[in-house]
Amino acid sequence: MTDYTYEQALNMDHMMSHAQFNTMLFPEIMTLTAPQGNEMVLDVGTGTGQFAHALAHKVTEGTIIGIDDSDSMLRIAREKAIKDNLFNYYPLKASAEDMLFRDSIFDLAFCVRSLHHFDDPGKGLREISRVLKKDGHLTLCEPLGPKDEKLRAALTEAFQAVHPDHKFFSPEMIDEMLLSAGFQEIRGTEVALAFHQEGIGGVPMGPHYMEAYHMIRMRKDKELLDKFNEQVLQVSEGPGGKIFIHGELKFLVSLQEKRQPGTKKAAKSKK
Repeated sequence: MTDYTYEQALNMDHMMSHAQFNTMLFPEIMTLTAPQGNEMVLDVGTGTGQFAHALAHKVTEGTIIGIDDSDSMLRIAREKAIKDNLFNYYPLKASAEDMLFRDSIFDLAFCVRSLHHFDDPGKGLREISRVLKKDGHLTLCEPLGPKDEKLRAALTEAFQAVHPDHKFFSPEMIDEMLLSAGFQEIRGTEVALAFHQEGIGGVPMGPHYMEAYHMIRMRKDKELLDKFNEQVLQVSEGPGGKIFIHGELKFLVSLQEKRQPGTKKAAKSKK
């Protein structure tokens, strides 16, 4: 994963705390997972603790271990935990692909907007499966990339100019990684954040999407630009350099069960 300076991490925490997708995604995750309140929980890619702090008020009798490999992110997560008197949340430095935990100790695991930052997403998911109990569950929340491979590559190129570890996954790619790691979906849904506005304010990672848009335009790839407008965001330019954004960004929210050896893949259940 990419490390950040303390100032960068602080700015990201401030931006995320006011983000529309937090207010829409976090309740969806809680409803889908329905924690009982006394579980041993792993938060993979805990960052500055945005999701873990919300979860800590649901798992009041349990324990939440948050892992991340960014010292700056973890510093902020710890500072916030102390400030908010969260005694059931413990942010630790660890890699998703090489956890130091023994097998089968967590009831629940959450991977919220972090899979696309893993150095090796498949290995990270297998590690999550390893540390979950035999009846354990993983809740995954991940932005969905476009289905077109060339468009995903262009978005990845633009995003990686700032976030070198950023990746885009199609729904099919996520399904395959989860299945290969030993998970079976119980239920899931897609949450769409719609935008019809002037400017990119409030659009998650908006400047990076615009970098991708301008990069495609500069290459004069009309076919790819049309796909960007169809599959990502529709961008129109008005007088005086004004930019208008229309469309929606989709997030997958999926509750997965750790599959036992020998069990077959069942049909997916969408909410």
